[in-house]
Amino acid sequence: MANELRIAAYTRISVDIESEKDKNVSISHQKLIISDYCKIHFPKAKVDYFTDRDRSGYTFDEREDYQKLRPKLYNNYYDILIVKDLSRFSRRNGEGLYEFEKIAKSGTRIIAIGDDVDYSIKRISDYVPIEHTDGAGMMLPNAFGKEQKNQMVRLPWIKGLLGVFDFKKF
Repeated sequence: MANELRIAAYTRISVDIESEKDKNVSISHQKLIISDYCKIHFPKAKVDYFTDRDRSGYTFDEREDYQKLRPKLYNNYYDILIVKDLSRFSRRNGEGLYEFEKIAKSGTRIIAIGDDVDYSIKRISDYVPIEHTDGAGMMLPNAFGKEQKNQMVRLPWIKGLLGVFDFKKF
């Protein structure tokens, strides 16, 4: 099955004590939620589980299983990363979002079931119409020689800023 989805399921818990009040975040409960979700939404997918027990959500560096998973996510080995919720992925918003961006840029879709997050970046090459520029317009980076900076222009019929814009990036 060449087109079979490859899913990485990541589970983490800070303190591995399965008490009644913490049952909702236990590793076994996280795996059950992810497994049920995959059975419904991706029944034919191959799911690999990565688990970090007794590991803080504050940093990624001390999580052994996540360190094994990380290069596979960056290199798009997995099509989807699934976590029970965002708090199982990261407790630091900035670092977690930065990690999300790096994973998504590789083409891996990210799903956080409990937070209703389904995140992916889809690259599209398409025509982008520029209908109005509010001033004199845009120019190519080498329009006025080697200096690549914005230029003010004053002519009898128009005045404004010519903004440097590299059209090759589109």
